Amino acid sequence: MLAIPVPGTPLVNFSSLSTCHMDQKWLPQLKFLGSYTVPKVDVQIGAAFQSIPGIELMANYAAINSDLARPVPEGGLGRLPTGAVSAQATTTVSLIQPGSLYGDRFNQIDLRIGKVLRFGRTRSVVGVDLYNILNSATISGASSAYFTWLAPSAIVAPRLTKVSLTVDF
Repeated sequence: MLAIPVPGTPLVNFSSLSTCHMDQKWLPQLKFLGSYTVPKVDVQIGAAFQSIPGIELMANYAAINSDLARPVPEGGLGRLPTGAVSAQATTTVSLIQPGSLYGDRFNQIDLRIGKVLRFGRTRSVVGVDLYNILNSATISGASSAYFTWLAPSAIVAPRLTKVSLTVDF
């Protein structure tokens, strides 16, 4: 039995068998992409959609080895953790089962509209691209440390527009 000492909270006990087995969750991804040129008016239309699972959420605690090495009746291991060389160092302990918590799904729609212009033997395309139309601010990175748990370290890029001109001659 491993007891995780967290100051000011009761001890949490995990048996070695309950943390040994891990069932992998099914995390489906959906991605669609399509484009079409309207023949009579020479307008290009394109869209992309993706729906991907959120990030895996983890919670880690840097336990001081001297707390973990307390006697067994006091909820400790009775020895230093495996691989520890100093009682003053820390050992990272996972507070939640890996693969058990995930963030929000990320859904994104990108759109492209372009007009084909022909001048003699020259062909040009004036286009507008719209990225992240839903303006989702889904977290793509978060802290797993005990005192800063779930503090965002990265989010998805905001809504973005790009205007382009392509000339073929």
